[in-house]
Amino acid sequence: MLVAGAVGVYYLLTEHLTHVRQAIPYLILLACPVMHLFGHHHGGHHGHGGHDQRADRQQEGRF
Repeated sequence: MLVAGAVGVYYLLTEHLTHVRQAIPYLILLACPVMHLFGHHHGGHHGHGGHDQRADRQQEGRF
């Protein structure tokens, strides 16, 4: 699939470069909502309120 995708991209860039250039602004605008939909729940935001669980356990005497 990777090779087929590479061949497709090569064909688009060599034969239809004008069309690709015209689509770039729309692709960038489309990337924003897609990243918003699929970009959540990453980066360590798990609702702990910024507390380190290990530090909380050390204060309670549990390691």
